[in-house]
Amino acid sequence: AKKKTAKKKTAKKKTAKKKTAKKQTARKKTARKSAARPAKRPAPAKTAATAGDATPVVERDADRIGFVIHYWDHVSAAAIRIERGEIRVGETIHVRGHTTDYYQRIDRMERNHAPIQRAGTGEEVGVHVSQRVRDGDSVYKVS
Repeated sequence: AKKKTAKKKTAKKKTAKKKTAKKQTARKKTARKSAARPAKRPAPAKTAATAGDATPVVERDADRIGFVIHYWDHVSAAAIRIERGEIRVGETIHVRGHTTDYYQRIDRMERNHAPIQRAGTGEEVGVHVSQRVRDGDSVYKVS
């Protein structure tokens, strides 16, 4: 019986050594990858002089009116919570997020499945959108 327990202990030690060896090689690989990667430079801030006349300039959080709380892809609609200010049908909004960045004119807006023309602070409205948006994307009013 003593021989069987001795074999089990040696088997456990061998597997433990293999795992630590694998962890060390994984660490070496990640260290090589991070060392080869160049440092990222911060993007220059957009100003009226650098942006040009083609696209309106949005100041950071200056014109932010709300954010996307949900997106329905089968109807291409987004629920937007208005934090400050107001938006109206016919105005242009700028939706910006991690992978989203586009401008759109508001053609339809609804609250509780009823069409509305204006939405103010504290309201949640549904807006028809032309591109995919994600939860948490910021919504800016373009003046």
